[in-house]
Amino acid sequence: MPGSPSIRSKPRVCLMVDTVGLDAGTERLVSETVMRLDPAKVDVHLVCLEHSQRLEELGRYCKTQVFPAKSLNSWDGLLQIRRFHRYLKEMGIDVMHSFMTKTAILGVTAFPRSGCKAMVASRLSIDWYTPSLTAFFR
Repeated sequence: MPGSPSIRSKPRVCLMVDTVGLDAGTERLVSETVMRLDPAKVDVHLVCLEHSQRLEELGRYCKTQVFPAKSLNSWDGLLQIRRFHRYLKEMGIDVMHSFMTKTAILGVTAFPRSGCKAMVASRLSIDWYTPSLTAFFR
């Protein structure tokens, strides 16, 4: 019926992390989560701010996308936020979960009017090294 929302059999979830290229705690956590989510129950998208070999390998388990931005408070960063907003709408993402400060800022700024129903931002290892401008946006 026109105008009524389509019913999907599984939710579309977007996991966001700066990179999965490092062999560090959060990066491993996100990689393992991607590999363990049942693709029959969840349509998983993995978004990073940089390309890596591991991201390419995880493409076997989920859809992957890179929104390269060294800084989100720059012209290039604003363009990536706009691209990500479009991605959320086009892919029909239901829930996004960011695991790092930069991806949390990306998600929060792209969220309004994207069609995404919920956003979760994990706050891991923060405050001891956070620049004041980043703390302000957080």
